[in-house]
Amino acid sequence: MTIIYSGTNGPMLKYVKDWFGDRGYEPFEITNETMFKIVRINNNSKWLFIENSEYDEIELYDMNSGCAECYDDFKSKGFDWSENNLLSIVKEIE
Repeated sequence: MTIIYSGTNGPMLKYVKDWFGDRGYEPFEITNETMFKIVRINNNSKWLFIENSEYDEIELYDMNSGCAECYDDFKSKGFDWSENNLLSIVKEIE
């Protein structure tokens, strides 16, 4: 597993916004304060973990999908952003 990007701001923020926009979806407000991580598994699948402060959730999206549909969500409070936790979540899916 590789963390492609981790943070709240920078060029990847535009990438994330464009990813949603390219699929015709305007999600919750994504700002410079929005925490997200993009995870790549085996150089094939990419997953986006992104904070949705409106609902106090972390949402999970399959970035290989042609649609921007939330695959799963988790409570923001106490969410473990560590690489080990993200890997265990994605391993359960794949």
